[in-house]
Amino acid sequence: MIDKDRNLAPELCRKIEETITCASDLLIVMESENHAITQRDSNALAKLLVEKQIKISLLEQLESNRKKLLLKNGFPTNTQGMELFERDYNMDILSAQWQRLLELFDQLKTQNRINGSLINLTHFAVERSLQIIQGKSSENKLYDPSGQEIASHQRRSLAKI
Repeated sequence: MIDKDRNLAPELCRKIEETITCASDLLIVMESENHAITQRDSNALAKLLVEKQIKISLLEQLESNRKKLLLKNGFPTNTQGMELFERDYNMDILSAQWQRLLELFDQLKTQNRINGSLINLTHFAVERSLQIIQGKSSENKLYDPSGQEIASHQRRSLAKI
C-alpha cells in the first residue's frame, strides 16, 4: 500500500467537485444549445458555442489535473485507479462524487448526440431546400427498365421563375 498523504483525499474530492460543477454547467449550456438549435436561433447558438468551448476546455483541464494527482500518488488515471483510491482511503463520499461525475459524463454524451442529430437533420433540410430552389431535386426521378434515369419533367430553378 502507498504511504497516505492526508491532504490527498480532500484535494481529490475538491478536484472532483470542481469537475462536477463544470460538467453540470456544460450540461446546462448544451441543453440551451439544443433549444437554440430547435428554435433556429443562430445568434444564441453562436454565443452558446463560445461558452460551450470555454466549458469544455476547463473540463479537460480539470480532468487532466485529477489524473496528474492520481498518477503522482501512484494510482492509475482510469476508473480502476479511482476505485483503488476509494478502497485505500476508505472514502464513501468520494465514491458518491465519482459516480455523480460518471453520470454527468453520460448525460453530456447523450446531449451531445442529440444536438448533433438535430444539427444533421437541420443541415439535411437546408440542403434539400436548396436543391429544390435550384431545380436539382432528386425526388420524382423516373427510371427506364434498364435502370437509366429518364426525364420526368423539365427541371427549372425556382430562382428563375
